[in-house]
Amino acid sequence: EPLDMLRRFAEDVQFRAVFFGLEPRWCQILGMCDQGTTALSQLFKDAEKDPYSFSWVTMVNHITTIYEADEKLNRAELLICTEPLAGCLMLRQIAAERGRILPLLGYFGVALLNSCP
Repeated sequence: EPLDMLRRFAEDVQFRAVFFGLEPRWCQILGMCDQGTTALSQLFKDAEKDPYSFSWVTMVNHITTIYEADEKLNRAELLICTEPLAGCLMLRQIAAERGRILPLLGYFGVALLNSCP
């Protein structure tokens, strides 16, 4: 949904969407994006199962490793993010620490604190 809305809004801009979400079926159903690494979504699923084992620092460390290993993720120019909100903020923090400004377009059709301990 948010990618389609963005494409309709900025018709003159070419987007190359890469999906790193919790539900890869949306990328497949809509056929609008490439599937990125599943490591990020697996991390969020693991954290949801045992949230007290994944402090903010622990999550940032794991996401940093994923960010540095995935060229599509570390070269992103825009982040369209839904949930978990904390993960979206962590990605921006990691990019900023590397001197990159990563604009965030939030699409929050869910409870903002889902998947947060």
